[in-house]
Amino acid sequence: MFNAVRFAQKLARQRFQVHALLLIALSSLALAGCSGLVTANNGGGGPPLPLTISGVQAATPTSSGFQVSWSTNLAANSAVDYGTTASYGSSTQTNGAMVTSHQVAVTGLASGTLYHFRARSADASNASISSGDMTFSTAADTTPPTAPTGLTATAVSSSQINLAWTASTDNVGVTGYNIFRGGVKIGTAPGTSFQDSGLSASTSYTYNVSALDAAGNTSAQSAGTSATTQGVSSGPVISGVSVGGITTSGAIVTWTTDVGATSQVEYGTTTAYGNLTTLNSSLVTSHMTSLVSLAANTLYHYRVHSKNSSGVESISGDFVFQTSSVVDTTPPTISITAPANGATVSGTVTVSANATDNVGVASVQFALDGVNLGAAVTASPYQVPWNTTTAANGSHIMGAAARDLAGNVGNAVAVTVNVSNSGTTGGVDFPTRCTAAGVVKCVAWDNASDFTPASGGSGVASGLYPADDGTYQGVQDTTNKVDGAGSLKFVIRAGSVHPHYANPAGYWLQQFGPDDAEHTFGEGSTIYLQFRVMVDSPMLTYNWPSAGGEGWKIFIVWGPVHGPSCTGDQFVQENTYQTDVATGYVSCGSPGLYTNNGNPPMLIEQGDYNCPYGGGYSSNPNCFTYPANTWLTEYWVVHIGTYGQANSTFQAWIAPDGQPLKQFIDLPNFTFGDSSDHTVGLQAIILQPYFSGANGSTSTPAATMWFDDLIISTQPIAPPNN
Repeated sequence: MFNAVRFAQKLARQRFQVHALLLIALSSLALAGCSGLVTANNGGGGPPLPLTISGVQAATPTSSGFQVSWSTNLAANSAVDYGTTASYGSSTQTNGAMVTSHQVAVTGLASGTLYHFRARSADASNASISSGDMTFSTAADTTPPTAPTGLTATAVSSSQINLAWTASTDNVGVTGYNIFRGGVKIGTAPGTSFQDSGLSASTSYTYNVSALDAAGNTSAQSAGTSATTQGVSSGPVISGVSVGGITTSGAIVTWTTDVGATSQVEYGTTTAYGNLTTLNSSLVTSHMTSLVSLAANTLYHYRVHSKNSSGVESISGDFVFQTSSVVDTTPPTISITAPANGATVSGTVTVSANATDNVGVASVQFALDGVNLGAAVTASPYQVPWNTTTAANGSHIMGAAARDLAGNVGNAVAVTVNVSNSGTTGGVDFPTRCTAAGVVKCVAWDNASDFTPASGGSGVASGLYPADDGTYQGVQDTTNKVDGAGSLKFVIRAGSVHPHYANPAGYWLQQFGPDDAEHTFGEGSTIYLQFRVMVDSPMLTYNWPSAGGEGWKIFIVWGPVHGPSCTGDQFVQENTYQTDVATGYVSCGSPGLYTNNGNPPMLIEQGDYNCPYGGGYSSNPNCFTYPANTWLTEYWVVHIGTYGQANSTFQAWIAPDGQPLKQFIDLPNFTFGDSSDHTVGLQAIILQPYFSGANGSTSTPAATMWFDDLIISTQPIAPPNN
């Protein structure tokens, strides 16, 4: 029994051992096979993982943007496409950082607007993927600006009160101000000043102002202020009436007034007079008027007339003189004092001369290469400014002639000068001038591709932008052009077709240089700007301010480009109140580019024109008014001094095709710029027929404005000769 048990136990142990050995062997084979499989896979490699995108979402929006976040399974870059439709049209700048968690801010958007967007990433192998289309709405801007403060009203005449106030603030930005007189809105202003004209004399008026933003939010009205227009004053006080320069056929009458006033002389052989000189409407205190075509050895009666800025006239008493019985045959003597013979000149220089006569000098006329240089100068000092960039580099002959009342002419000894303007190429074609040193940007609108709508750049990319209804009214005109294949034409639709608001035709925005690497014209620099412009007859004959606002603009130069265009650092050309006179202003509306700090008596054009404020512009030869359907060349030179100090200079010339350029702005020692920030500068220009304050009238006519051959440069580039 005992042995049987031991045998059974031994047999069981043997079986167990056999089974264990078999299990160990099978396990070894299995591990060897797995090891072989793993080794084979690692040695051959698998397909790369595809780039995937997930978790796309937008953060809580502001009124001007939102933030998009998403994830990728592989490290990749980041960008967002966005726009008001599923076609997008705009994209953020690609962030090249290779990450798997992405965040991109979308900015510069309109408030309360539905936007489509999609996230986009590309990995190191440049494999790209985009999310599906998603939508998000920016928050509505419901916050109104603060109410304007510090409103003041100043009566400057019997018919005008000037308003000024402290700017409002806004969470997004103030776009303008509503002006109320006696509780009734009478207009809008882009800046912090307004001129209310056409008022009754000796009458009190009360004003309030409110601010508005781009979303249409309006502030509470400012505290009111009042002013009383001046009474109808007596006429200017006339004194010092005298006559000189008497010849057999002429004389010069001079006098003074206590205030700026016009000049005119009434004369004849009796106290009935019978003759009246042409009215000189310049408001001056020292007056001089020439009498011509008189009879020899004859007694003449005369009296002088002067009107002040309110139109009130004073007339002097009667005076007499007798013309000479001896014919004056002695010509004046004249000599050129500047520039010197053999001088090398550049930029704008002063040409001057000394002239004397045995009786009196009537006028001095300067000439360049035998062609009149500016208008004749009728009073000492005898001098004119000369923009030498309007002449080709090289040798030129400067002459001068003095004329007396008898018609005798004396000629100066001519001087030879050498014009040397770096980078100028007078008379050559537009493409060649664009290659000159110092050119920052040239635009000719000769290619159809130029008219592709601008996109990207946070809304300030260079190119064409739509009108207020989203349509593109800026088109290429291949018929009305200066040269090349075309020009930029802005079509203003009739109000019956599209209600007339501030931006009826769209605009062209041009950064100074490559986008996002634009050239900055800051303190101590000079910007040279030239372009061609033309308007049709309705732009000049229709009373556009009757449809709201104060007339149409031609261009706005401003900076920085990513800020608002209505800033302290800007200058603008505008047909203010439809005078059809070439004028402008700085710093978002005030001051104007006028003499006397924009206070009458003042010249709204200077240089060769010297156009006085006060009306009658179209009939005044001292005023340049826009012609219809005629290409004009404009040439601006603006030297920027220190912001907020009177050391900047504004100069501008204008001419219809085929005529020499004449200066219409000449303002040295001008105060320009926002003194609170000396680091910013001018970076872009907008070309467009913009109507500040237009009210949606449906009665305005169709009209057109054209542009061609834009050049921005850091040094003089010769304007075209045509």
